Amino acid sequence: MKVSWSKKAAKSAQTTTTYIYKEFGLKSSQKFLSEISHVCQLLEDNPYLGPIEPLLINKKKQYRSVVVNHLNKLVYYIKRRHYTHCSRLGHPMRA
Repeated sequence: MKVSWSKKAAKSAQTTTTYIYKEFGLKSSQKFLSEISHVCQLLEDNPYLGPIEPLLINKKKQYRSVVVNHLNKLVYYIKRRHYTHCSRLGHPMRA
C-alpha cells in the first residue's frame, strides 16, 4: 500500500525536524526522521495497524493514529484499498 502525506502533515514533519535539529542536533533529527520512516513502512504493510482515533470518531473519514515516539503521533486514514494518507503529525494527546 502506498503512503502519501497531506501538505499540513508534511509541513508539520519538516517544522518538527527543524526544531529538533536546532535544539538537539543532527543525530536527534535523523533519529526522528528514521522513526517516521519506520512507521510509514509499517503502514505500507499493515494500514489497519493504528487504532481508530477517538478524538476524530465523528468525522466522515475513519481516522487512525500511530504513535511515532512519546511526543508525536501520526494521524491517517485509508483512502481506497491501496492508498494510506497521512493527514497530521503532532502531540499524542491531541488529534
